[in-house]
Amino acid sequence: MTALRRFRELVRRRTGISLGEKSPVSLRDEIRRAMSQQGVASPEEYYHLICHNPTEFMALVQVLTIKETYFFREPAPVRLFVERLAPAMLRNRAAGRKIKVLSAGCSTGEEPYSLVMALMEKYGHGIAHTFSVTGADIDTGALAKARQGIYRGQAFRMTSPLLKTRYFSPADANAWQLKKEIRDRVTFRHLNLFDPPYPDDVCGADIIFYRNVSIYFDTEARLTIFRNLSDSLSDGGYMVVSATETLSHNRNILPLIEIDGVFLYHKPVPGSHSGGQPTVSPLRVGENPPEQRPPQTPPSPVNAAPSENRLRKALKMARNKTYADALEVLDALIAEKPDDAGARLLKAGILLNIGQTDATRDICRDVIQANALCSEGHLLLGMADKLENRGEAACRQFRRVLYISPSNWLAHFHMAEIHRESGNLSAAHREYRTVVRLIQNGHFPNHGLTFFPLLFSEARILHLCRHHMKKLSEDPASLKKEER
Repeated sequence: MTALRRFRELVRRRTGISLGEKSPVSLRDEIRRAMSQQGVASPEEYYHLICHNPTEFMALVQVLTIKETYFFREPAPVRLFVERLAPAMLRNRAAGRKIKVLSAGCSTGEEPYSLVMALMEKYGHGIAHTFSVTGADIDTGALAKARQGIYRGQAFRMTSPLLKTRYFSPADANAWQLKKEIRDRVTFRHLNLFDPPYPDDVCGADIIFYRNVSIYFDTEARLTIFRNLSDSLSDGGYMVVSATETLSHNRNILPLIEIDGVFLYHKPVPGSHSGGQPTVSPLRVGENPPEQRPPQTPPSPVNAAPSENRLRKALKMARNKTYADALEVLDALIAEKPDDAGARLLKAGILLNIGQTDATRDICRDVIQANALCSEGHLLLGMADKLENRGEAACRQFRRVLYISPSNWLAHFHMAEIHRESGNLSAAHREYRTVVRLIQNGHFPNHGLTFFPLLFSEARILHLCRHHMKKLSEDPASLKKEER
């Protein structure tokens, strides 16, 4: 175990990749396989080899990451970029300057190639003169496959037959190759996201797509990499992460904004009152498009008290993301009724959503002091602790939630995430399984929060849980307790 810990710490120190999800048995198998290939007699000798031979070290890293992706994954942010952000960027760019796009953690290239195809569909074949697309990854083997541009089966699960025939040519009976004009539009380069400063050709991106990559990193490494990417982003630029990763990155490094229902990060222009956001016609950042109706609050009862009407008003404002207005209404209400737990918890939920964890804790502790069985107060406290990587403290709060409200799937989900990241795979599998059971039994509305800005659907939550359960089940040793 001590030897395995040395390998884990070396990988973490150099790349930020946490092997908490990779069981000791699996890691041991990979090391033994590499030792056999290199003719190395002992783990100590192999450890010395990878410490001093960058090529051998990278060969080990390559087998420790999952390369499961596909074209046009999570299409909403791509559509937002192509149809809304790119036109504004083109209007505001300096003469002759290309719009720089970076796909960070691009794996075998499906994401940057998807961006090129989407841009070409919108702007035609002249995009080479206006856009520069780069795919970067630590895995040199994956990059070699990306440059070849040959794909099979599941890579096309979200690709329409029309696009497939337009941009791909048959390579053999079961494979298709991207046409050269598409492959030539992407530059691939080796990049360790954990190791700044980044090369000049990577820096200054107008938009960074950093999606479904942070699962490999613990909270500290995730924060470091997000800061590295933020530093490499141009002023006024955007960073897109996966919908399931948004809250885990919300650490006040970059402001989180919403456009057309898509959450993304924006790097303000220094000294600009507006943050340097380009005009995104015809709507302003944060507005809902006319065809998309925001979640509706139930109509106020005819005889509702004025305070109840104001609480409903504040909740509607929060759902429409006018947080400052909602907080103003709540502050006035709380000033009149300091003991109004509903108003205080709604305020705490809004503050948590905008990253003010200390203020969230203060409110929740006051509410819990008055009512120890307030499950929402404990839930918000746990979520605040989880955001700041206080896993044990968060789990204590989530267990209190489940004592009060056993069917609260959100508490189980957060506990599953904490267990998975800390390497407690059996407990993680158990919690994910419980989430699936509760949601299938109709408890999805029982999340326990007054204000719940859910970034993904019931189906997406179920898919995510089942995906993690499948990955965890692939390691029988880690689940031996489950088999009793």
